[in-house]
Amino acid sequence: MSEIVKILRNIIGRLEELRKMGELSAEREEKLDKLTKMLEELKTLRLENTIQSRIAASGRGAMYQLRRAFYAQIASQKLDKIKSVDEWRKVAQKLIDLLNNKGIVDVPTKIILQYDIAEEGDTKYIKFKQARIFYFEPAGYHVIDFDEE
Repeated sequence: MSEIVKILRNIIGRLEELRKMGELSAEREEKLDKLTKMLEELKTLRLENTIQSRIAASGRGAMYQLRRAFYAQIASQKLDKIKSVDEWRKVAQKLIDLLNNKGIVDVPTKIILQYDIAEEGDTKYIKFKQARIFYFEPAGYHVIDFDEE
């Protein structure tokens, strides 16, 4: 997680330099403000009781990573698989619907799920509380032509 924060700080720093030089359009400045807010939000996340994906190339990839991390979590904590999987299915369907509706299925994405351990009698299972979906759009690009000499 700290590597992500460092990378984002570096990118935001470069964009801030462009802003100071007056080379950013109003649209790009708005995107820079969003990135800055996202970075601040990443810093405040609590890491206990979370299941998260790495930054994946797409929303689909993030969901795949999240699914694997979910099953690893229920196995490592010896939680009730049936109840936990029922909770996972509900959450996964909501996440997939959101990714599809927002059109962010094919952009780089990181998903962080926060959960509690719920108890019903003697069974303990994962009960999800919140999801944070971070998606990353290109801020722009530069073209460099190399002439053959």
